[in-house]
Amino acid sequence: MSWARTHAAILAAACGALLCANAAAPTPALAKDGPAPKAKAEPGTLLVKFEQASGTKAKVEALGDTQAAKTANGVSVVRIQPGETVAAKVREYDRRPDVQYAEPNYIASADLASPNDPYFSSLWALSAIDAVAGWAIYPGQYTPFGGVVVAVDDTGIDYAHEDLGNGQVLIASGATCTSGSCVPSAARDDQYHGTHVAGTIGASANNGLGVTGLAYNSTLLPVKVLDSSGSGSYASVASGIYWSVAHGARVVNLSLGGTGYSTTLCDAVSSAVGAGTVVVAAAGNSSSNAPSYPAACPGAIGVAATDIDGSSASFSNWGSPNVFVSAPGVGIYSTVPDSEARPSSSYASLSGTSMAAPQVSGLAELLVSQDPLRTVAEVKRILALTSNKIGATLYPGLSYGADPYGICSCTWHPYYGYGQIDVHQALHVIDTWPNITLVSSLTGYVGDAVTITGWNFTGVTAVTLGSVNATYTVNSPTQITANVPAGTAYPQQRWRVTNANGTGVYDPLFTILRSSPVITSISSMSGHFGDAVTITGSNFAGVTAVTLGGVSATFTADSGTQITAHVPAGTPYDQQRWRVTNADGTGVYDPLFTILHEMPTITGVLPMSGHVGDAVTITGSNFTGATAVTLGGVNATYTVNSPTQITANVPAGTLYDQQRWRVTNADGTGVYDPLFTILHNSPLLTNISPLSGHVGDAVTITGANFTGVTAVTLGGVSATYTVNSPTQITANVPAGTLYDQQRWRVTNADGTGVYDPLFTIVHGSVPVLTNVSPMSGVIGSAVTITGANFTGATAVTLGGVSATYAVDSPTQITATVPAGTPYAQQRWRVTNADGTGVYDPLFTITNWTGMAVAAAFEHRG
Repeated sequence: MSWARTHAAILAAACGALLCANAAAPTPALAKDGPAPKAKAEPGTLLVKFEQASGTKAKVEALGDTQAAKTANGVSVVRIQPGETVAAKVREYDRRPDVQYAEPNYIASADLASPNDPYFSSLWALSAIDAVAGWAIYPGQYTPFGGVVVAVDDTGIDYAHEDLGNGQVLIASGATCTSGSCVPSAARDDQYHGTHVAGTIGASANNGLGVTGLAYNSTLLPVKVLDSSGSGSYASVASGIYWSVAHGARVVNLSLGGTGYSTTLCDAVSSAVGAGTVVVAAAGNSSSNAPSYPAACPGAIGVAATDIDGSSASFSNWGSPNVFVSAPGVGIYSTVPDSEARPSSSYASLSGTSMAAPQVSGLAELLVSQDPLRTVAEVKRILALTSNKIGATLYPGLSYGADPYGICSCTWHPYYGYGQIDVHQALHVIDTWPNITLVSSLTGYVGDAVTITGWNFTGVTAVTLGSVNATYTVNSPTQITANVPAGTAYPQQRWRVTNANGTGVYDPLFTILRSSPVITSISSMSGHFGDAVTITGSNFAGVTAVTLGGVSATFTADSGTQITAHVPAGTPYDQQRWRVTNADGTGVYDPLFTILHEMPTITGVLPMSGHVGDAVTITGSNFTGATAVTLGGVNATYTVNSPTQITANVPAGTLYDQQRWRVTNADGTGVYDPLFTILHNSPLLTNISPLSGHVGDAVTITGANFTGVTAVTLGGVSATYTVNSPTQITANVPAGTLYDQQRWRVTNADGTGVYDPLFTIVHGSVPVLTNVSPMSGVIGSAVTITGANFTGATAVTLGGVSATYAVDSPTQITATVPAGTPYAQQRWRVTNADGTGVYDPLFTITNWTGMAVAAAFEHRG
């Protein structure tokens, strides 16, 4: 339906319902009556009724305007040139003797009532995308049919469903393609997925039944490409696409996907788009940015899913090339077949990008039905321009930014694409930018002339091929002659025409005929770094570069049709495209090449300890081309003895004495998990005599490796000391230790040795604990603590928790095991005014119920 028909239908509905009900008997003015609002008109169009219905297009173009469409009653919808006013044009046409009348193309603001379908209130998605306001523009009323054909390439459609079974499903044109080739059939759904998708697109509206499809005026073509399990081969899907286009589909919905790239599948998508069919595909439900096909195929409109709060659905795939736009995809209520599992219901709520895609297909149907001359490129541009930029602040670090598809001067978001579709805004668009419907030839050499046909070519400011400016002449508002420019980045590019209102693009690629390389095949589509591949094609003479994913490869031009290249290291991803460049340009091989990795694997290191400089033998595989051997991140000197053996030397400078060996090549790094111990000549303490003393007392430290000692400490406090020999030190007990029981440590350049038994710093009458009996017990049981200086004890604790106690004598205390200790094994302490004494052996609480602690783990309590 044209814009004029749309507005006329809305105006008629408004008149019938509101303006003409009581025309014969004026009603008294009401208190709230006021002046009628000023009528609004489209700024770029007017309506003209000629005396004769034939030849109107030529008459309009003679005045420099464009006939955009005709209403059902023969009124021309005229697009005027930029800078002209509707009022002036109305006067100009009114003065012509061959014109019955001319008038502005007024905008009706009729509010279409919600349909009477009982589950309409459950369809939150239609509210989110402003469907009712959009329907008020087009179709303007709840009438079935009148729209274009939408193919549902899925599990089939239940054409007997109450909300789909009114002849809306074209069963006579349907097909089953699950074998890889299509045979005519009614394609009845033997699962549920396809019927759910079909209802979202085209369930009948205002029939007092069930739900409402976004494109309720459409007719649905059932094409079964998935079996009863919901699976199907790429061959089935590709065949289904070709069948859909051959049987009149202007929109194909593909609520399906796979992760493998397929030339067969993407060629089917490209063929459909080239034939003027909009292809819509689900982005996928893996919460991933890995390509999902066919959504990632060039030309397809990939659809992400949104939730009711405007967030991206948790399962939805994201990123380019998966996501073009987004639509609601969580809790979508729609039609399903009756089955034993659902004996009393033919509706269900489902979630997925499969549920989001049919809403975009429905909007595409409305756009194409509204203006059947709209191309795929124009539909995509309208979607991009009018989608709502929801979720802009929901994800820190992600925002609407650069447009990866080059559709318009729009912004794009990794989760939402150009945004969430808006039916009202999309159907309200008036095309004032250039629209290209045909390019006379899709091949040509630099300088060749091509004829570009379309409309809105008045006021053109640029014609480009692949962003390179072309010389051109505007022959009329519907025709341009342009010359193929030099300097395009690739030999296949798109023509674009720009005026003050925007840019129109012709989606089929134009091939520039020149001597730039053309790649027709790659001998192998996978390989390791360094592997040789044979590239076949033409125009390989004078090749200056061969790249894989933008990384230069070493190569030999064997002939004008063959190159031998080696897989380079350093590509950012494991799937990339080969390109060959000469002075005329760059040829690209579109299928992705997979880089296979063979990183080193370490299976053994012998020995597992050694001093700096010692040699170790590393055993494993894939050692050829090793670029580094490290221990704890420090480079080691090494020799690759064979692909399975390396000899390396223990390097100096590791951060810790136990580290892991790693071997690196161009494919990655292999690690040997068991820790290697670096042996040092650090001090070794074997005895301290005595094990208690006052501040200033001398102690004798016995051990080894005392030459070059740089520090002797007790509890982290430096002590004065004398190195008597490499095996003996005399040190003095320092003041200022944090606790009265601490450990002695000796340090040299190689490290620090520690004597584990605690040294007791003796004070005037600090409690001394010599025994605890028993050494285990339940909470509440009694223990006897033996020692000295217990007179005046102020606290007895176990693991920092106060215990009840009685001082039996200066040498004995009876205490009760307290509850609430953080661990099952803790130390007893007795405190008086002079300090705290600790009994070092750990006491075990046998009925402790907290986290178990290894007995070897030391607790200070």
